Amino acid sequence: MLEQEDFETLINITNIGKRIVSLHNGQCLQPYCGAGISYLSVSCSGKFYLCHRFTENKNAFAGDLKSGIDKEKLQNITRDRLIDFRPCNACWIRELCGGGCYHQNEAATGNYSTPDPLGCLLQITEFEQAMRV
Repeated sequence: MLEQEDFETLINITNIGKRIVSLHNGQCLQPYCGAGISYLSVSCSGKFYLCHRFTENKNAFAGDLKSGIDKEKLQNITRDRLIDFRPCNACWIRELCGGGCYHQNEAATGNYSTPDPLGCLLQITEFEQAMRV
């Protein structure tokens, strides 16, 4: 499509179009995942988890209705995601990607705070292609 200069079709590919808009408008997507930062889930038993995808996952437990939210855990997540998140802190698309999805990270690496290498490659590829378009 690039060779044929079919830019309209390329822009209409959802992921590429969104990346083009982000680049054009100078938007930062930090953080990509709001788990433990901008939202939590609550299980039927009254336990808080980092997000709806982590409900009943003991690694993502963030408190309960009786004892309250584990503020220290959430502060650590916020600090790690926004400041110290490695290896994202050295990545050229850090401000555009924001670190990926915690649940996807855990599924791929066994640890929600360790980025999914395949997810990283996908994000980088999408931004590279958006810049080419």
